[in-house]
Formats: sequence, C-alpha cells, structure tokens
Amino acid sequence: MLKLRDESLPSPMCDALSRNVCKDHLTILLLCLIPGRRGFIDCSEAFPDESTYVIERIGEVYKNEGLVISARMDHQQRLEYHQQYSQKPMQEIFDYATQKLENKEVEHNSTLGDAFKYMIKHWTGMTQFLRIAGARVGDVLMSVIFTTMAAMVNPYDYLICVQKHAKCVAKNPHLWLPWNYKYMLAGSSMLKTQANAPP
Repeated sequence: MLKLRDESLPSPMCDALSRNVCKDHLTILLLCLIPGRRGFIDCSEAFPDESTYVIERIGEVYKNEGLVISARMDHQQRLEYHQQYSQKPMQEIFDYATQKLENKEVEHNSTLGDAFKYMIKHWTGMTQFLRIAGARVGDVLMSVIFTTMAAMVNPYDYLICVQKHAKCVAKNPHLWLPWNYKYMLAGSSMLKTQANAPP
C-alpha cells in the first residue's frame, strides 16, 4: 500500500502496535502521542499526581499544536515553534519517567510503570514532530474514530452529529461523548416536539 501512496501526502502516523510498522518499505516512524497519554489517563485514579504531571505537559504540547494550526504556520514554522515551546514539556516527561523508573519510585509492572515504559520505549517516534518538518503531534481524528468504534457506535454518524450540534458540544463536551451522545439527541428531539405541540 505504501508504494502506491501519493508522496505529497503527509507522513503516515500510527500508534506503536507492531502490526502498524511496515518492515518492507523504508519509512520514518511517526507515532501518535495520544496512546502515550491514554496510558496515564487509564492509571490516573490509582496514581493521580504522577498522571496529572504527564497529562498536563502533553496538554501544553497540544495547546501549542492548536496555536500552530490556527496561525496556519507552514511545516518549517511549525517545527521551529514546537522546538521552542514543546521541547521543554516533552523533555520534562522523559526525565520524570526515567527518574521514577531508575530510582524505583514506581513499581515497574504497575499501570503507571507500564505507561512510563511505553513513553520511553516509543520516545523517538512520538517526538518526531520536534525534529521533522511536517510531522504531526498526533492523529486526534483517528483516536476519536477508534474510541467511537470501541463504544459500538458508528463513527460517521457520531462525527456528523457532533458537527451539527457544535455549539452544544462546545458548552458541554462531556455530554456528547460516543457512549452518551444519543441521550442528548433524544432529549433535544423531545424538546422540539414539546415546542411544536399545540397549547
């Protein structure tokens, strides 16, 4: 497939699953930062302080990515911006993870230890956006699609729905998640029916 891919397209991005890595085609591996973040979300109840430390720094990187996109920076400007503003939080994550594991401040096989090890193991791929012009931080849309599918919801229907109700979603995003958005749809349908009912 990669041989047939248009070379003008952005570099392909994936999570770190071994089946996603092409072994017979020369590629630069760009790994999405979202699965790394998800590891800390998953263990945030058991390890709130450590998880928050990492999640907040990844949040800084995505805030920077949002600024880059809204400013419509070209690939080189985007790279330079991330090098200036995202390098520090990413390095803080790496140093923190390394310190916690090397100093045995976290159980190596705990969910937190696994999250730290995942980040360290896949560090080069997840930080390509700091070295390669045009490399993305992550593929948020694909993450939303996979989350929607995991919730047994049709991603196409879900994405159309959240676009149609963008103002409501912006006000209460937690009510428009793949596993609960249909309740909001049912509620808005009832309100419309009541509003159109004769007095």
